[in-house]
Amino acid sequence: MHNYIMLLAHAFVKRETEAATPKNDWLEDLQNQFQTAIKNVQDKAAETFKPDEIQKNLKAIVDTFEKTINDLKANTEKKN
Repeated sequence: MHNYIMLLAHAFVKRETEAATPKNDWLEDLQNQFQTAIKNVQDKAAETFKPDEIQKNLKAIVDTFEKTINDLKANTEKKN
């Protein structure tokens, strides 16, 4: 009888341990997904906020603006 009780106790503990494992896997999966999402955001932010790219793009905008102003000025002077 003592062995039977030990067998039941062991089966109960084993069943409870197996039931808890998926919950831990779920939490681990959630943590991994969260870490991946944060890494993706950091990577995108690093791509977006490259100082050299920002400076290059701003210079291109200014150059285009200056060219447009100079072209308008030249066209206005031709008409007068």
